[in-house]
Amino acid sequence: MALVRSLAAVAAFATLTACSQTSSSSSSTYSAALVPTEQVMKICSGYGCIISNRVTFGASDLERLRVIMDGGQASAEQEREVLAQAVGLMEIMSRAKGRYAKDNPKAWQIDKGKRGQMDCVDESLNTSAYLRYLHRNGLLRHHTPERGYSERGLIIDGRYPHKSATMKDKAGTRWTVDSWYGATGDAAQIMTHAKWRRVRNGFNG
Repeated sequence: MALVRSLAAVAAFATLTACSQTSSSSSSTYSAALVPTEQVMKICSGYGCIISNRVTFGASDLERLRVIMDGGQASAEQEREVLAQAVGLMEIMSRAKGRYAKDNPKAWQIDKGKRGQMDCVDESLNTSAYLRYLHRNGLLRHHTPERGYSERGLIIDGRYPHKSATMKDKAGTRWTVDSWYGATGDAAQIMTHAKWRRVRNGFNG
């Protein structure tokens, strides 16, 4: 059965790039490069962050995000609900500022190398930058962003490689904030890291 899953994953690899960008650079190296300075963030695209754009969030952008995030003040659960929407809004704002095309859901070989198209490496790094931005501005009250990103899947184990931004709540539970599944502006998928690690494949999760 494991061999069947492995062969299926390899077949999917031909068309779905997803998160095969296991480059020689470590995730911590990427993460360090993306730490926002003031209100400026480096947004990755092209798959594996081969293309980057710097975008600046101003006071009006922060206020729009504050309105959303204020709806999650009461609890960590509520914060996760509104955070999923806030990440989608930040994607829309970044696209407008960077003037790149709307990102398609997931990642396909045909979109590789295109400005504005993002695999899970790009998505994870961008979402991590968004989480740090919200945290630095006092809008992420019940969770703390983690550096780098989490990974799962190796093809040979019957699972497609995939990555996601992560954060921790005050109880110490890790959560993934995964924006790869939807198009630009769609709500991010948020689940416990333990559950995320059990998902068989990124492309059918």
